[in-house]
Amino acid sequence: MDYMNKRKHFGTLLCAVSLVVFQFAITAKAQGEYGPNCIAVGPDGYVYVLNTKTNPETSLVEYSVTKFDTADGEIIYDKKYDTQMSWPPGQPKIATDNSGNVYLGASVKGSNPKDEYDIDFMTVKYDTAGKIAWEQRYQGPKKRYDNLTGVAVDISGNVYVTGDSLTKENQKSGAYQYDMTTIKYDSQTGKKKWVKRYSSKAKSQQKSSTPTAI
Repeated sequence: MDYMNKRKHFGTLLCAVSLVVFQFAITAKAQGEYGPNCIAVGPDGYVYVLNTKTNPETSLVEYSVTKFDTADGEIIYDKKYDTQMSWPPGQPKIATDNSGNVYLGASVKGSNPKDEYDIDFMTVKYDTAGKIAWEQRYQGPKKRYDNLTGVAVDISGNVYVTGDSLTKENQKSGAYQYDMTTIKYDSQTGKKKWVKRYSSKAKSQQKSSTPTAI
């Protein structure tokens, strides 16, 4: 088993164990306001939990990132991402780098309130104190249905997000084609380094092949 597979396997085990260990802490200290959605164990030894909350009035999703001390489960910070335009089709994800920064990837509602499928990729960097360092959105060529499904950080600190992005549509026939889309960001500045789109040529009335992890 190579290094990356070992790290992925180890992270999966920690994810399963940590969710059980910190379940009580999340419920008690967040007073049930949020539900844990995703977890990451950073190289700095802290546990980071992504919480989600659905606004009952708008049915939109709000996000919160909580940092725990692994020694006693004490909350270091609990930071909400203040947006009124989140959209819930894709499960939000988090990843950490070697310095203890956290990266949130999610699908969010775009700028057109009349189009329910106006959805963008969103990537947010939290620094070690839980402050937002930068945030970036990506809108594909059709300017609708860009659904982020994964986020990862390499050993050099570069950030990668992936998901599916609408490339062709025929509203009369209900046929749609999506590209698997991956973006690389500079972790320091949030500047986009490249965007790569891969077409599976599959057509569907809903979605084609969708990347689920990175």
